[in-house]
Amino acid sequence: MLEATIRIANSSNVGITGLTGTNIKFRRSPFGSGDEITIAGVSGGTNGIYLCSFIGVPYQAAQLWVDGVYQDTWGTKYIGDVFEEFLSKDTASSQTMSGAIAMGSNKITGLAAGTANGDAVRYEQVVRTSDSQSIGGAKGFTSFPYKTYDAVADLIPSALSEFTPKHYVDTVLGGAISMVQSDYLIRLMPSRTSDDYSKTTAELCRSYLSGLTDISTRTGVVLIEPLGQATNTINLDDGTSQWISDGVFYVGVGNKPILNRRAPNSSLTATGGIINCRIKDGSTGTPVVASRAYTNFTFKDCEFDIPDETDVTFTTCKFIGINKLKSISGNAITLTNCTGDMFWYNDTVAATVVISGTQPADVRSVTSANFNW
Repeated sequence: MLEATIRIANSSNVGITGLTGTNIKFRRSPFGSGDEITIAGVSGGTNGIYLCSFIGVPYQAAQLWVDGVYQDTWGTKYIGDVFEEFLSKDTASSQTMSGAIAMGSNKITGLAAGTANGDAVRYEQVVRTSDSQSIGGAKGFTSFPYKTYDAVADLIPSALSEFTPKHYVDTVLGGAISMVQSDYLIRLMPSRTSDDYSKTTAELCRSYLSGLTDISTRTGVVLIEPLGQATNTINLDDGTSQWISDGVFYVGVGNKPILNRRAPNSSLTATGGIINCRIKDGSTGTPVVASRAYTNFTFKDCEFDIPDETDVTFTTCKFIGINKLKSISGNAITLTNCTGDMFWYNDTVAATVVISGTQPADVRSVTSANFNW
């Protein structure tokens, strides 16, 4: 405990008695009313002499105030423990260091865990660089520092837990084109197991596109990619759902995908269309339905394969490019008020071909050998 002895007297130098810690105050710089130094106790008073005691007070300049009046005869004096100027083990009040503390080879122990900016952190809170460590919680990095690798082999990740360097990604995927999904484009991939940027049936593709705003005034594209199979066949009319509607266009990629028509939806009306596909209806001697009807469709570079006795009617359809129809059974082919470029049918057709109203620019019978199937 530190102590200071003071004498308080009046103008006649007569000691004032009966004062307590309520009357006697010591103030630190800048010596305002809120800068009081805590006094552990005030005792005495005989002839105005008081003993003031302090606990854990750092060595500092102080002024004496009695009942709010500065005692200029006492002036400014230093009180407190000079060792407390550095660190206090007797008080919980914060200390402010004005310089670095050199610890040498010693540790700071018993440190509380850091919880805010400016706090020191403990050993277990630090991300270490030389040993294994489990780190909980997500870590956000604004940038990764450049790392120099010793050899090309260092660039190749060998475990699931390893990062993949940019050099490795550029080398492996430099020539790859990333998957891009347009707002009005969906891929029809029946062999795909996941449903992300593609759909597994034509009905699901149409449902996706028809659910978009203004699809009837925009153009929604179903991109049919090759299946890598000999038949390259896409089954349509699965169940009772529609596979085409206004604004929906099917586009075949590469070798014409085969759209295999099945029982439902015998008559379809849609301001949509089919591009670069072969539309097949059943097999020889096995008609799927008695008749098919397409109204308002646009066909571009398509092939129609009608191996059974199914009648096919095209009404107000548009045929762009070269469109071919092959029929080998006793069915009827009818074009009513159609337009466009070319509509060819095989010269061995066993069907009745009836054309009325407007028609494509070039409708004719073509040698079967010129058909590619």
